[in-house]
Amino acid sequence: QLTKYNYWVDYPHWISTPNGDRIAVRVSTPHYYPFIQIIDPLSPSLPLTSLAIKNQPLIKRVYGRDSSFDISADGSKIIYSKLSNYEQFYKFYDLYLYDLKVEKEMRLSEGLRARDPDWSPEPENSQIVAVINESGTNNLILINLNSILNQITSSLTTPHITKEDITYLTDFRDDTQLYQPSWSPKGDMIALSAWRQGYQDIYILNLDSNLNPNNSNNLNNNSTLSLRPIFQDQYNDLSPCWSSDGQYLFFSSDRTGIYNIFAFSLLDKKLYQVTNVLGGAFQPALSPDGRKLAFIEYHATGYELHLMKVDPNQWTEIEYIEPQIITGQQVNRHTIQSKNLKISSNNNYPIYPYNSLTSLWPPTYWIPAIQITENDLGIGFSTKAEDILGFYSLPLTITYGILNKNLNYHLNYYNYNHFPIIHFYFSGNTTLPYQNRKN
Repeated sequence: QLTKYNYWVDYPHWISTPNGDRIAVRVSTPHYYPFIQIIDPLSPSLPLTSLAIKNQPLIKRVYGRDSSFDISADGSKIIYSKLSNYEQFYKFYDLYLYDLKVEKEMRLSEGLRARDPDWSPEPENSQIVAVINESGTNNLILINLNSILNQITSSLTTPHITKEDITYLTDFRDDTQLYQPSWSPKGDMIALSAWRQGYQDIYILNLDSNLNPNNSNNLNNNSTLSLRPIFQDQYNDLSPCWSSDGQYLFFSSDRTGIYNIFAFSLLDKKLYQVTNVLGGAFQPALSPDGRKLAFIEYHATGYELHLMKVDPNQWTEIEYIEPQIITGQQVNRHTIQSKNLKISSNNNYPIYPYNSLTSLWPPTYWIPAIQITENDLGIGFSTKAEDILGFYSLPLTITYGILNKNLNYHLNYYNYNHFPIIHFYFSGNTTLPYQNRKN
């Protein structure tokens, strides 16, 4: 066990440094903003605890549950997704780049809604594969960073990813959810976890043999990519990871009742159980020499980083049932409009301009309200009229003073449609006419 933060550690990745191989992880605790740190697996101070956090963070404030990351093949850069503000009202996952040499963070996209980036295994190739979200459906994209990295070295400003940098590798339109794509060591295949039609399985995307996978310009509308499932069953299969020789595909699965790490041999199609833990084992990561396996294990106090030796002789072979259904995907470039990468989906639904007035009524809620002052007790109600996108909001509270027989009202008007935010506030009370009746 390498960490003991008693909360949440995830996304382990190996990084080669002049001082040896290290493990980069993302750490979340109740007392610090989420951050990425690099851990020395041979450090005598292991396991790391919360007392060592102040001197450990490498990249701070990596917000979002899906803020995964990857390290370039030469170990000089980290690319990661982070939940960021977009156009005042939204929080989307965008891509960021951290240069380890100059220790600088650069934002690469705005409103892209991309996560789970994975860098090409070739040091001279500056391409990443990532998952993009559009209208509730995920697709796999290839992003060419060559022009961006060249501009960074020659300019003081950071250029953003444009439509020319993106190639779509899949064209799902059926609520498919994709997770953690992983390049094979040769760069000719991409493994990923996909949730489709109620099942989450491991798939492999085989790039066309006639294509150069490291040149996105060769991918066009007539290029066929083969997407085949490794499993199609009721078990949840997550976080695929390749061995350094490409022979095994490691992943996490609950097929034994508890999440454990498994290895699938692509040569002889055999399935092995690698770990046997009680709490759950997730997110495997093989060391560059293939001798050690880093993974996340669940304890009663949280998710922690663990390390074990890779010994195939200790693995347990289990039954493997080969899927009978082989699916395919046709590469289909989507239309990307505007410099902010607003993706237009291809569907037959009519599109109308947004009108906030149509959703202001009926109010969002009606709830009882009580107002207590030094000399009165008021009872009444609170309500709020708000359009569905939250551009306009009108909260209203009205109470009737039981003792003083007066009516109190508080009305707010918020306009979030443009900067600066406009806010009007109306408040007051009215004494109601009261007549004391006598028999």
